[in-house]
Amino acid sequence: MPLQHLRYAVVSAEYGSFRRAAEALLTQQSTLSRGIRELEESIGVIVFERSSGGVCATSAGRDFLRTARSILEQMDALVTYSQV
Repeated sequence: MPLQHLRYAVVSAEYGSFRRAAEALLTQQSTLSRGIRELEESIGVIVFERSSGGVCATSAGRDFLRTARSILEQMDALVTYSQV
């Protein structure tokens, strides 16, 4: 699972919208949406409930996103550490 897919999911949860998350990440909405769908398929969990008003994390999705945030924070710390 690419780390970028984790980032897509975390930012989508923060913005409550695939469109706004894609704008913030400077990517196409279709790319972000496809990445999240691939992520959900690979982990066997629906992370987001989708509606015309945006996205909302499912109960299982909230647990997954908590872990994903931690992983991304640790990766960011490793990258920062390796640049020192």
